[in-house]
Amino acid sequence: MASIYLIDYWSPHYRTLGIAQFQIADSHSRYYVGYTPSAPVTVTRSSNVLWVNGSLKVNITTSATPSAQENIYVRYRNLTNDFSASTGIVQATGSGTNWTAMIPGQTVGSITYYYVFTSTRSLAQLNAGTEAELSIAVLRYDDNAGANYSYTGSLLPVTFTEFSGVRENGTVKLSWKAEETDNLSHYEIEQSLNAVSFTAKDRTERKPNASSSFYTSIDKTPAAGISYYRIAARAKDGTARYSPIIRINGSEKGRNFSVVSSGTGTFAVQMQGISKGEYQLSIVSQSGQLVYSKRIVHDGNDRSVVIYSNSIVAHGLYRVVLRGNNQVFNQNILE
Repeated sequence: MASIYLIDYWSPHYRTLGIAQFQIADSHSRYYVGYTPSAPVTVTRSSNVLWVNGSLKVNITTSATPSAQENIYVRYRNLTNDFSASTGIVQATGSGTNWTAMIPGQTVGSITYYYVFTSTRSLAQLNAGTEAELSIAVLRYDDNAGANYSYTGSLLPVTFTEFSGVRENGTVKLSWKAEETDNLSHYEIEQSLNAVSFTAKDRTERKPNASSSFYTSIDKTPAAGISYYRIAARAKDGTARYSPIIRINGSEKGRNFSVVSSGTGTFAVQMQGISKGEYQLSIVSQSGQLVYSKRIVHDGNDRSVVIYSNSIVAHGLYRVVLRGNNQVFNQNILE
């Protein structure tokens, strides 16, 4: 595909002309014309993150804020690095120069290829077109210098659905729940003093004949001060999937409410020095939309709780609010 800029000097704006199979004598050449009020923004795939539900979050940056006519998309195909057939498209959301798109979960163990592009056509128009038309209805694109981007869906032994830690009576009690597969061997409980280097503290065997199980482990000799914990779900082949990291403060006093985003659809909420009672935890988008809500019965002990939410798919600022016992705590997070 070739792209040509046509500038209307009477009323300055840009038209991008995309041509495929161009030949002077060919009356069947395909083309696309995209109107933008200024030069189209360049688009770059900056990173990708595999989410807890198997989807792939693609982070995208643009050279400037796109015009209202410019839409940002990710086009993908499972198994084959060829976009002439059987492709899918997802539209990115965001604002300014930061955008995200979610590729839905693909076949486990297979490779999925994708690239990022912009177009003046809507998602409905693109989906109604042919594969060949999709390839030319492009303003700007990033296809990794022609190689396209790719990732491999792993055979994950578990999906963590709950994870929390609480300091009580000089110990740290860890609790977690997971949806398990036959590929799971056991769990390893790991601790760190810097959230980087972890060492194993305990091992818990998988419960037999259960697809969803609840587990606990108690660290009877926690380190003084701040410690970090995570759970490694070890597969039968030795590979592991890790839970999010939680932070437990073993010495600091005072009241504290903090939230840390993992960037994969999970949030670690720390409650320290907060009185016993029933609380409502809510996550609200910038537009005021409630995207997550959970009731928490707090026993008064210092704890960290991991929140799993598949409802947060757009890059942006969110507010986390903890309300109850005539108290309100809140913190902004950037996802």
